[in-house]
Amino acid sequence: EARWHVSYPEREENMKSRKDRMDAALIGGQFLVPMKYEGGALKRGENQINLSGSNSMKFPRVENNLGQYFIPMFTDWPEFRRGYRKEEWAAMVLDLGGLLRLADRDGLVVNPLTENLILGKEEIAGLKEKLALAASARRHLQ
Repeated sequence: EARWHVSYPEREENMKSRKDRMDAALIGGQFLVPMKYEGGALKRGENQINLSGSNSMKFPRVENNLGQYFIPMFTDWPEFRRGYRKEEWAAMVLDLGGLLRLADRDGLVVNPLTENLILGKEEIAGLKEKLALAASARRHLQ
């Protein structure tokens, strides 16, 4: 709806409601992130990667027409496979907090090859704030 050029009385309220639901889904979700592991052999089903010595992980970045870079993240395997062949790329499962640490100076893009969602600096700042509030609320409940 944000991409539609329409105007109606409830639009702002609808947009805020949809954004809040989207942010909650992002904060509570886990995402597939393409990566290449260079170093020792990975064993299927292992949950830990050793990054000591010459071992390293590489993550792709996508660039838009403005020269801005984004870390791609995917909601499911069919979306992932649209751009990354499983013979060439592995995937990590990360939550939003991990993705925000990974992105550092880049943005994030959800499902970049279909109806994508671009998370630039402004959106990331808002999500970081919501993540911090959620973490604080969880600590108070414990």
